[in-house]
Amino acid sequence: MRIWRRRGVLVASLMLAALSTAWMLYLTLQHGYPELADPSRVYFGTDSHAMGLLMGAALASVWRPGMARAVVNRTTRDGLTAIGLTTLASLLAFYFYVGEYTPWLYRGGFLVLAILVGLLIVIASHPATNFGRALGTQPWRYIGQRSYGLYLWHWPIFAVTRPEVDTSLTGFWLLALRLVLTFTVAEISYRFLEMPIRRGVLGGALRKLKSKDAHVRKHTRIQVITSVAVTLLLLAGLGFAFANTAINTKPAADVVAAIGKEKRVRLDGVINPTITGIGDSVMLGARPVLRKELPGIAIDAAVSRFPGGFLGPMRRYESKGMLAPAVVIHAGTNGTLTESMTRTLLNIVKKHPRVVLINDNVPRSWRDSNNDSIARVAPEFPNVVVVDWRKASLHHPEYFVSDRVHLTQKGARAYAALIRQALAAPLGTTN
Repeated sequence: MRIWRRRGVLVASLMLAALSTAWMLYLTLQHGYPELADPSRVYFGTDSHAMGLLMGAALASVWRPGMARAVVNRTTRDGLTAIGLTTLASLLAFYFYVGEYTPWLYRGGFLVLAILVGLLIVIASHPATNFGRALGTQPWRYIGQRSYGLYLWHWPIFAVTRPEVDTSLTGFWLLALRLVLTFTVAEISYRFLEMPIRRGVLGGALRKLKSKDAHVRKHTRIQVITSVAVTLLLLAGLGFAFANTAINTKPAADVVAAIGKEKRVRLDGVINPTITGIGDSVMLGARPVLRKELPGIAIDAAVSRFPGGFLGPMRRYESKGMLAPAVVIHAGTNGTLTESMTRTLLNIVKKHPRVVLINDNVPRSWRDSNNDSIARVAPEFPNVVVVDWRKASLHHPEYFVSDRVHLTQKGARAYAALIRQALAAPLGTTN
């Protein structure tokens, strides 16, 4: 009967993993994730991103390392080791070369990743392999024992140590700080939360609290109160840190003021515009200053506009002849701007005499890759002038409100001045 229950878990888990993968694929194709829209819906959705959990359940229902043969012939042992090394190399390739905006990841890639992780677990836990024994040495054993805490705590720590927002550190020193904090908190969690629970301290504490011995009850209450207090202080500290970050769903007042009340403006009533601006919330917030400093500009800008969200409006305006001779594009604030996407955007406006393309200065992981894409692709189009907003605003924190993305009045004026200079600069240059 137990075998049938395990088989039922196996079959159900595999079927649900396949369904979750298919659902993610459907939503991805339907909405154009991640190129044309923010993929958060499918990435964070339990329904569309459950394949890893379900493949783990499937593996747990069939794999029993203790029942595997500890002695196998050399060919089998070498084969298992080779599979383990190949799987590990594949996972390292995922880590170094695959990102959250890699298209094929949402088209079955997460399932492939789950299968590779499951295979690595099997090889590493097989009693006959040297591969597993190697992973059982230090420091891998230490990391493995604390892996749950490292997984649990790294996210809030990384979230409250954002470069150029929460700390002035960047690069190696920021990574070092984050790792030290993560390992420190994980060690505390391991020693004072995880291991006591695993040793049955909670059950023992409950029994002692019911003890007839008043001294035992008092001593146990002190221990429980101390443990709870330490845990609450740790969680409260992280909670207060979170309260000061952009993770909060309610934007800060200065950010709201910098963007303005409108969430979207279309080409806004300018007759025979000489300049068309296409942008996201950065341009939307700077619109009053842009209209004052650049007479004749018509702007289409929207909050949270993903780079792929520029294609539809630009194609529609171009087909209707609504774009002015000079077009200003600022497209990389909210997501990855690949070389392919950059080239597609510039191809839409390649017949216009002048296109001003603005790069990014936002505290986001995609900033540098976006700017690299612009730097590589822009020279292919002789009508393009690049505004190096990153360089121009790098040492000017007064240009930004608290989120380090949207602009103060001073920042908006500097932004407009750079665009004005680019509109008069020689084509093919960077300003």
